[in-house]
Amino acid sequence: MYLVSTIIPFYNGEKHLNEVIETLKKQTIGFENIEIILVNDCSDDKSVDVAKNLELKYDNCYFYDLSLKYNEKSGYPGRPRNLGLKNVHTDYVIFLDIDDYYVDDAFKILYNAITRTKSDFVLANHHINTDNGVIKNNLCSKGSADEIILKPTETQTKFDKVTTGCFIASWGKIFDYNFITDNNLIFFEDGPTEDGDFYFQALAVCEKMCILPNTYIYMYNEYGDSTIHNSTEKLFLAFFNGLKRINNFLIKNIDLNHEVFISDYFSSLLLIFVTLNIDKKRKIEFLEMLYDFEQTTNEINIKTPEVKFLNNLILKRKFRLALITASMYDKFYNNLFIKKMYRKYMNMKRLE
Repeated sequence: MYLVSTIIPFYNGEKHLNEVIETLKKQTIGFENIEIILVNDCSDDKSVDVAKNLELKYDNCYFYDLSLKYNEKSGYPGRPRNLGLKNVHTDYVIFLDIDDYYVDDAFKILYNAITRTKSDFVLANHHINTDNGVIKNNLCSKGSADEIILKPTETQTKFDKVTTGCFIASWGKIFDYNFITDNNLIFFEDGPTEDGDFYFQALAVCEKMCILPNTYIYMYNEYGDSTIHNSTEKLFLAFFNGLKRINNFLIKNIDLNHEVFISDYFSSLLLIFVTLNIDKKRKIEFLEMLYDFEQTTNEINIKTPEVKFLNNLILKRKFRLALITASMYDKFYNNLFIKKMYRKYMNMKRLE
């Protein structure tokens, strides 16, 4: 019987599959104690062959293939994660993105914490690997205790106070599998906000969560060519609809980290808008949509200066100037040297 399952979705993960297995072999909980669930999202490279070979090589490695049911990729990790959840055979689940990794003690730390505290889920902190080096993410306010245990919906003020970051990613956490199945928690499959949907649904029904704010267990690789820098109209609309869906859920159910969530997600939505390659008329329609949405919410506190400037133009309905500004930003984000220098500056600000 394995101690923990890890679900790893992939699309064209040929160059990462062997690497991610090697990182799991270093886990101090014991490689043999990990059920590895690899889920293919209709890859068109040789990653399926690699995954099949890994399944044959390791008794604890299991491969599932969405291409047997679907003709094309979903484009998002929600669908493969849901398939992975249907094939878990342990009491605890850890999610892992194929191009990231956990530190060697991560699984042991998370497993010990969730079994000792009997929490519904446990989350810890992470590092971010950028073009300009590795930085620490600050999940909670400085000076926080090494371990914080609470029922979030009963202590909303405390929860919002200690969690200064809206850490909604499914990775960097361990979940009680019964907690997921008993509450029918699933990932939204048709959009890029699947983590937000899953996380806030989990918070709404959570009886006990454990936070390890001073423990860094995960390395997130932040690439300059990630999805947000290759935007399409479909991505914009999917992200916008996801933002509205989660916002409505929070209004009706809980208020946990609502302000931080809106700020982070709306900022990301504006960055998607900046890199859209569509005609001017359609862009103005999108600006109208953004403006109308903001009229239904409290003031959105955007932290990034240039994104805040763009949003102020939208709020003043200076749409043509907003388009000019967005065009300038698009050139800025696609200049690798400028982007690296700016990222270095912003990373230094995050450490302050």
